[in-house]
Amino acid sequence: MMRAIQISFLIISTLFLFACSSHLKSMEKPDDDIIAARADYDSEWNEAIELQEIHKGMSPADVYFSWGRPEHRFRTGERERWIFMFEGDGDQPDRVVWLHFENGKLKKWTVDRGFMEFVNPSTIDEGFSTGRPTGQETGK
Repeated sequence: MMRAIQISFLIISTLFLFACSSHLKSMEKPDDDIIAARADYDSEWNEAIELQEIHKGMSPADVYFSWGRPEHRFRTGERERWIFMFEGDGDQPDRVVWLHFENGKLKKWTVDRGFMEFVNPSTIDEGFSTGRPTGQETGK
Protein backbone atom coordinates (compact mmCIF):
# COMPACT_ATOMS: atom_id res chain seq x y z
CA MET A 1 0.00 0.00 0.00
CA MET A 2 2.77 2.44 0.96
CA ARG A 3 4.62 1.59 -2.28
CA ALA A 4 1.48 2.41 -4.33
CA ILE A 5 1.17 5.78 -2.59
CA GLN A 6 4.84 6.57 -3.27
CA ILE A 7 4.49 5.64 -6.94
CA SER A 8 1.30 7.72 -7.27
CA PHE A 9 3.03 10.71 -5.69
CA LEU A 10 6.00 10.32 -8.01
CA ILE A 11 3.78 10.13 -11.11
CA ILE A 12 1.71 13.18 -10.08
CA SER A 13 4.86 15.18 -9.26
CA THR A 14 6.44 14.27 -12.59
CA LEU A 15 3.31 15.18 -14.55
CA PHE A 16 3.09 18.53 -12.76
CA LEU A 17 6.76 19.25 -13.42
CA PHE A 18 6.49 18.40 -17.12
CA ALA A 19 3.20 20.28 -17.53
CA CYS A 20 4.91 23.46 -16.30
CA SER A 21 7.87 23.02 -18.63
CA SER A 22 8.26 25.64 -21.34
CA HIS A 23 11.30 23.98 -22.90
CA LEU A 24 13.07 20.64 -22.96
CA LYS A 25 16.84 20.08 -22.95
CA SER A 26 18.49 17.24 -24.86
CA MET A 27 20.13 14.50 -22.83
CA GLU A 28 22.78 13.94 -25.52
CA LYS A 29 25.02 16.07 -27.70
CA PRO A 30 24.23 16.15 -31.46
CA ASP A 31 26.77 14.80 -33.97
CA ASP A 32 29.85 16.95 -34.57
CA ASP A 33 28.82 17.70 -38.18
CA ILE A 34 25.56 19.22 -36.95
CA ILE A 35 27.35 21.30 -34.32
CA ALA A 36 29.77 22.57 -37.00
CA ALA A 37 26.86 23.48 -39.32
CA ARG A 38 25.29 25.63 -36.57
CA ALA A 39 27.82 28.38 -37.37
CA ASP A 40 26.13 28.99 -40.74
CA TYR A 41 22.57 28.70 -39.39
CA ASP A 42 20.75 31.87 -38.34
CA SER A 43 17.56 31.70 -36.30
CA GLU A 44 15.75 33.63 -33.60
CA TRP A 45 16.38 30.47 -31.52
CA ASN A 46 20.21 30.48 -31.77
CA GLU A 47 20.72 30.81 -28.01
CA ALA A 48 18.35 27.90 -27.26
CA ILE A 49 19.98 25.85 -30.01
CA GLU A 50 23.43 26.34 -28.44
CA LEU A 51 21.97 25.19 -25.10
CA GLN A 52 20.43 22.14 -26.86
CA GLU A 53 16.93 23.24 -25.83
CA ILE A 54 13.71 22.97 -27.78
CA HIS A 55 10.80 25.38 -27.40
CA LYS A 56 7.27 25.55 -28.74
CA GLY A 57 7.26 27.48 -32.01
CA MET A 58 10.63 26.17 -33.25
CA SER A 59 10.84 24.97 -36.86
CA PRO A 60 12.01 21.46 -37.71
CA ALA A 61 15.35 22.99 -38.82
CA ASP A 62 15.73 24.71 -35.41
CA VAL A 63 15.10 21.40 -33.63
CA TYR A 64 17.50 19.59 -35.97
CA PHE A 65 20.33 22.01 -35.15
CA SER A 66 19.51 21.85 -31.44
CA TRP A 67 19.08 18.08 -30.97
CA GLY A 68 20.34 16.47 -34.17
CA ARG A 69 18.76 13.74 -36.27
CA PRO A 70 15.67 12.02 -34.88
CA GLU A 71 15.51 8.25 -34.76
CA HIS A 72 12.25 8.25 -36.73
CA ARG A 73 10.02 10.77 -38.51
CA PHE A 74 6.39 10.42 -39.56
CA ARG A 75 4.43 12.89 -41.67
CA THR A 76 0.67 13.14 -42.18
CA GLY A 77 -0.37 16.22 -44.11
CA GLU A 78 0.69 19.29 -42.14
CA ARG A 79 1.53 17.21 -39.06
CA GLU A 80 4.91 15.70 -38.42
CA ARG A 81 6.15 13.54 -35.52
CA TRP A 82 9.82 13.09 -34.63
CA ILE A 83 11.09 10.48 -32.21
CA PHE A 84 14.28 10.82 -30.19
CA MET A 85 15.50 7.97 -28.00
CA PHE A 86 17.96 8.61 -25.16
CA GLU A 87 19.82 5.83 -23.39
CA GLY A 88 19.82 5.66 -19.60
CA ASP A 89 22.91 5.64 -17.45
CA GLY A 90 22.26 2.98 -14.83
CA ASP A 91 19.60 4.34 -12.50
CA GLN A 92 17.93 6.48 -15.15
CA PRO A 93 15.70 4.55 -17.57
CA ASP A 94 15.73 5.13 -21.29
CA ARG A 95 13.56 7.99 -22.51
CA VAL A 96 11.60 8.33 -25.69
CA VAL A 97 10.70 11.89 -26.69
CA TRP A 98 7.97 12.48 -29.30
CA LEU A 99 8.00 15.93 -30.90
CA HIS A 100 4.73 17.07 -32.48
CA PHE A 101 4.97 19.63 -35.29
CA GLU A 102 1.97 21.30 -36.92
CA ASN A 103 2.22 23.65 -39.89
CA GLY A 104 6.02 23.67 -39.63
CA LYS A 105 6.22 24.62 -35.94
CA LEU A 106 6.84 22.59 -32.79
CA LYS A 107 3.46 22.37 -31.07
CA LYS A 108 4.18 20.04 -28.11
CA TRP A 109 6.23 17.08 -26.95
CA THR A 110 5.66 13.84 -25.10
CA VAL A 111 8.22 12.16 -22.84
CA ASP A 112 7.94 8.42 -22.23
CA ARG A 113 10.18 6.29 -20.05
CA GLY A 114 11.25 2.78 -20.76
CA PHE A 115 10.93 0.40 -23.66
CA MET A 116 9.03 1.36 -26.76
CA GLU A 117 7.69 -1.04 -29.36
CA PHE A 118 7.43 0.30 -32.88
CA VAL A 119 4.59 -0.64 -35.17
CA ASN A 120 4.09 -0.17 -38.87
CA PRO A 121 3.56 3.61 -39.30
CA SER A 122 0.68 3.01 -41.71
CA THR A 123 -1.26 1.40 -38.84
CA ILE A 124 -0.87 4.41 -36.54
CA ASP A 125 -3.93 6.63 -36.41
CA GLU A 126 -3.93 10.41 -36.86
CA GLY A 127 -3.33 11.12 -33.17
CA PHE A 128 -0.73 8.40 -32.69
CA SER A 129 -2.80 6.93 -29.88
CA THR A 130 -1.50 3.45 -30.66
CA GLY A 131 2.03 2.18 -31.03
CA ARG A 132 3.48 3.93 -28.00
CA PRO A 133 3.09 3.61 -24.26
CA THR A 134 1.22 6.19 -22.25
CA GLY A 135 3.51 9.10 -21.39
CA GLN A 136 3.54 12.52 -19.83
CA GLU A 137 2.13 15.18 -22.15
CA THR A 138 4.14 18.37 -22.01
CA GLY A 139 4.51 21.61 -23.82
CA LYS A 140 0.76 21.92 -24.46
